[in-house]
Amino acid sequence: MPQKTIYLSEADAALWDEIKARIGEKSMSTLFVEYLRKTLDARDGFLHVVRAERGGPLRQAPFAVMFAPLDAPGGFMQPHYCQGLADLTQFLQQLGLAKGASETIQSALKSQESVSERLTLTQDKIALF
Repeated sequence: MPQKTIYLSEADAALWDEIKARIGEKSMSTLFVEYLRKTLDARDGFLHVVRAERGGPLRQAPFAVMFAPLDAPGGFMQPHYCQGLADLTQFLQQLGLAKGASETIQSALKSQESVSERLTLTQDKIALF
């Protein structure tokens, strides 16, 4: 898991103590991520990449990419279709996935028909579907 360091000034240390007293012993990272999700109107969910047709080389295969927010009772959003690995890679980059995450998905598709990854997307990324 990647680590980022957040520094508090001495002046803000008292604020941190007050927050902990009000909401309990949540970690700084949990509070920070909750704030960012709310501020960016982000949604937590699962990204599903499905090989749309069997057979043929993976490099040229059609893929359906879907996002299923955890807070949506209807399930998946409209799929985004990609033709081949190059198109899939480009779309995953548009969604903000790191190169390593994209490579992990592609590697898994060599032996599986579908791959799912839990992630958080902002509204501008969700609009790509």
